[in-house]
Amino acid sequence: MSKVAYEAVLHAPIVRRRTVIEASQGQISAFCIQLEFNHGPGFNEEDDWKYIARFDHKPANKTGHDIRNEGLHMDLRDPNGDDREYRNFPPVPLLEAPDYAEEHFDEKYIEICERYLEWHEDVKESWTAILPLPR
Repeated sequence: MSKVAYEAVLHAPIVRRRTVIEASQGQISAFCIQLEFNHGPGFNEEDDWKYIARFDHKPANKTGHDIRNEGLHMDLRDPNGDDREYRNFPPVPLLEAPDYAEEHFDEKYIEICERYLEWHEDVKESWTAILPLPR
């Protein structure tokens, strides 16, 4: 089994996209594409990245999803720490799903982050006054 992982900064230093893809015998066996928000850094603090939205396909995991059966979905992290599932996506073949998820986050990260910030006033006050998201 092979594993590829990488990150792309969408709005430094507060928003990034993290991609992890696992393959076995030339086929995608699992993936997780996350939009992450940095809760931590002040001038002397460590980064504190937490996911705010993610697409995943983990059929071998007991609580995992199999997009071949369930279709593509996105989990949105809400303030109480639970995920809200959003399923209004077109049918996407497994091989194309990681690219679709990355493109979705690249195009929609501002909208997703704005929703997240509405739910988390403490984060909104600390970051958006200093580094506002582009409009």
